[in-house]
Amino acid sequence: MSAHPSEAPASPLADPNEVSAAARDAPVELAALALDVLTRQAEGRLLFAGKEHVARRAEALGVSPESARLLGEDVLVLLEEGPQNSRGRALVTALAVAGLAPHLAEPDRLARFVAHADWLALASPYDEVHAFIDPVLGASAGPIWEALGRGVPEGDSPAAVAGRALRLAALSASAHPSARAVLEALARGPAARLARAFDVAAEPVLPQVEGTPRRAPAPGLPGLLRWVSGWAALQWLGRGLLWLLGVRRQTRLTLGPEGLREHALTHVAGRLVRERERSWTLLALAGAGRAERWPAAPLLAGGLAFALGVGLGGMWLFEGVRSGETVLLFVGAAALAL
Repeated sequence: MSAHPSEAPASPLADPNEVSAAARDAPVELAALALDVLTRQAEGRLLFAGKEHVARRAEALGVSPESARLLGEDVLVLLEEGPQNSRGRALVTALAVAGLAPHLAEPDRLARFVAHADWLALASPYDEVHAFIDPVLGASAGPIWEALGRGVPEGDSPAAVAGRALRLAALSASAHPSARAVLEALARGPAARLARAFDVAAEPVLPQVEGTPRRAPAPGLPGLLRWVSGWAALQWLGRGLLWLLGVRRQTRLTLGPEGLREHALTHVAGRLVRERERSWTLLALAGAGRAERWPAAPLLAGGLAFALGVGLGGMWLFEGVRSGETVLLFVGAAALAL
């Protein structure tokens, strides 16, 4: 009879969403402990922090054995002995990132973290530090991405090239606006050649504006004649009829170094019937501006309020004088004053 070696149990797989949610909801002191332990490991270039250090820091931060249980794992044991599978490593990493939440307004603390994250990602089992920044901290992660863009390793040594590649890869994997802005800034600097490997545009994002096109109203006497002749009313009725027939026009204007570019679309009942591209050089542009949709609305509201105040105030004042009512006199005077 031959004996077969027993198979080792499969390592629990890490679910990033589950781990991130657990880290966000974890006790603050537990997250602070994980950050403290990984900071000690990064500063001392250690793979394990040591049981004595973990026990001492857990007692100082008030972490109890009960509060250290998370997703069926004992975080104290993970920190003391080191995680043995991807689930444990992800849990410790996400907790350490969550421990940064109280320090987002401390530039020096964030600078230390990004330096430690370089070593943790390149030389330790905690190679997913950057991957948990957005899932754990969400919209508040901006200061970390900005700190990641400062102090990027320079030089041609293997360590510097690896550090630059690591940070660019982390930034390119993030959809956070701060990460995109930092990545574009790096693409225009010394890291431009390496940044192109991550499909980063070296040019800034061009300003754009979208909306429904309208012809600017003629100023002065032509504009007055347009209203007096009734042509403005006919134009308004024509636009209303087209709107009822389902005609919709949309224009996108893009201003770039070569000039102004227009991309116009015309839809009828939801179907695209016309698409047009036009461009003008910068020398051909006399000016540009953005008009309000109802520019005369404040003036109209003020005129109506003025007319209402004068009408009501005059009527009450007249009634007060005729009847001798002091209250009506005061109310009419107040309406006229307002």
